[in-house]
Amino acid sequence: AAANLTEVFTNIKSILADKKPNESLPIGFDIFVLLAEEAVKNGLDAISKECLRIYLSLDAPNNQFRARAFLAQAKLLQPTSSEHPEALEKPIAYVLKTIELCRKIPKYHFLVFNASVVYSELVRPFLKPHFRRFLCQSLSQVVKALEAIDDKDY
Repeated sequence: AAANLTEVFTNIKSILADKKPNESLPIGFDIFVLLAEEAVKNGLDAISKECLRIYLSLDAPNNQFRARAFLAQAKLLQPTSSEHPEALEKPIAYVLKTIELCRKIPKYHFLVFNASVVYSELVRPFLKPHFRRFLCQSLSQVVKALEAIDDKDY
């Protein structure tokens, strides 16, 4: 899978390199998010970062792909140890941005649930004495968002 993702990424970069300055993008914006998500899953952080950088630099609409880009960014920034709780600030900010974007649009409410899952993965190592205080405010926001959307699936 990693070789295929690398090949796709290389092909996309060559398409972008061939694009003239005022020419519209010959591929959909969403491809960058889809590729970033798969790259994160496969440990290809450099590809994921570059795809997200490209996507977020485009004038992409506020839709599910922007929300998914925020979640991929949160996963990329996930702390590798629980020794530094301040390292949670950026990834949690991306989760909360996702929630804020999606709670207003009923067809994207499923992404509020997805964001809560990413949040739980991020904070799990910090659910221990003396660290929980770093999570109170953000956990409260996540729970309130889940309650507000009143999705019967969660």
